[in-house]
This record gives sequence, C-alpha cells and structure tokens, in this order.
Amino acid sequence: MRDAGQDDAAIEESLDPADWEAARDLVVRVAGEAVDHLHAVPSRPVWRDMPPDIRAGLATPLPEGPTALENVVREVFDTAMAYPMGNTHPRFWSWYMGAGNLTGVLAEFLAAVQGSNLGGGNHAAACMDDQVAGWLKEMVGFPAEASGTLTSGGSEANLVGLTVARNVMAGVDVRAEGIAAAPRPLRFYAFDQVHGCHLKAVEGLGLGRKALRLIPTGGDFRIDLAALRVAIAEDRAAGLKPACIIGTAGTVNAGQRSRLIAARRVPPHPLEHRADDPPMRETDRDHVGAAECVVHAD
Repeated sequence: MRDAGQDDAAIEESLDPADWEAARDLVVRVAGEAVDHLHAVPSRPVWRDMPPDIRAGLATPLPEGPTALENVVREVFDTAMAYPMGNTHPRFWSWYMGAGNLTGVLAEFLAAVQGSNLGGGNHAAACMDDQVAGWLKEMVGFPAEASGTLTSGGSEANLVGLTVARNVMAGVDVRAEGIAAAPRPLRFYAFDQVHGCHLKAVEGLGLGRKALRLIPTGGDFRIDLAALRVAIAEDRAAGLKPACIIGTAGTVNAGQRSRLIAARRVPPHPLEHRADDPPMRETDRDHVGAAECVVHAD
C-alpha cells in the first residue's frame, strides 16, 4: 500500500519556485538589467521599428507546454524591452503619456510581492492607500471627510469622477433605479480639446455620446465661454438637464488649460464641475494656475 502522505505529496502543486536560491539569482540579475535599461534610455533612439523576425516571433500559436522562467525573461528583454513605445525617452514628443521612473518600478515590484487586495480589510496596505488619498485631498484643499481612491491612470480617474457627477445630478438613486429612471436626460460639457476618455466614459455610463457636448475653442485653444452659455441654455430649453462642466488643467494637444475658474461661474444654477488633471501643490510656482483651477472643482 502507498502511504497517504506520499499520495498527498504527489498531487500537491505549488506556484512557488522549485529552487528559491536560483529564483533569487534570477531576480537580482533581472533587477540589474532593468536598472541598466533605464540608465541607458537617453542614449538610445526614441523609437525603433521591429525587425520582421521579432514581429513574427510575437505572433506565434499558443504554446503547448511551459517555458522556463529564465527563457521568458530573456525573450521579454529581447523583444518588449528592446523595441518600446518610446514614451520613457526624454525626446519623446509624439503623445502625452506617462513615462514612469525607478521609484515607480520599485513600487510596482513591492506591490506585486505584497499582493494585498485593497478593497478593504484590516491590513497595512489598505491603511497606506487611505493615507495617500488623504494627502491628495489635503494638497487640493478637499475636506477630510471627502472620499477618494487611487486608480490605474487618468482615464479611470475621470470615469470615477463622471460617475459621481452622474449619480449626484441624475435626480434619482441611480444605483438602485438605473439611469433610465432619471426624469430628464443629462448633459455634460467640455471644450473640443478634451481627452477622448470622457466620450468613452459617458458611453460606458449609459448616457450615450450625445450626452457630451463639445464646446468650440478660440485661437488660444481655450473654451469659448459664450458658446458654453448658449449650449447650456439650449439644452435647458429642450428639457435636458445640464449636469457637469469638465474642465481641463492641461490639454493633451497643446498643454493649454480651459478657463476653469471662469467656467465655474457660467451656469445660472449649480452644476458639477470636474477638473481633469492630477492634483498638485499650490506652492508649485510653475503650476500654480492649474492648482488654483483644481481646488475649485467639485
């Protein structure tokens, strides 16, 4: 007869490395190569086209068996790391994109190692998450009782903000009744330089793309306040409910700010007012104008 312990050992599986010392060596080597990669970014071309063999190697059929972790890491360095988008390069001017830094690399690594779910629970990572959200509220002058959450990026942050605006301005309990129960269709306003994530957001929130009215800009690429007033008046006359003005503290195309503080005073009745930009300290002299705009947001 086979020992019961042997049976258990035979069927037990683990995702842990079979050799922890070998795993440590691999991690140390990968970390060193990653630092070397970051250090050499300015000396490399901003962008390089992939050779045909590299592109073909990234379009292969599903593997039928496992690949050694060290081989996977080497393939990543030879492909994804060698032919990047280019947005981490100091001379990348194609799009407005985050570039990251070494501190962020370490943070992502440690977050993956720690692995906590931050949806709740009594643990340090959740407290740290709340602390950072609290710091951000303090930076922009929000009250301590305001809620906040960290997101993966600006598009998700805008989706959260527009969700709040929709729920507050709908006139019904949207979470219970659904947006179809709203007495009047909602309208959101932004200038024509606004980021495309807002259009996707109103679509995803069940409002439809017509819910977002794009207001023209002048030669300075800033919102035409007279046109904004006309659009709001037209929508009210048509039985629609103006709900939110989306202000931008730094556009994707030209780096221009919409007239956020002035736009705040446009509606004759209260509207939600969102500022689409990461918060910053008002003491940052280079960005004080944007900071002043953010603190006027709802």
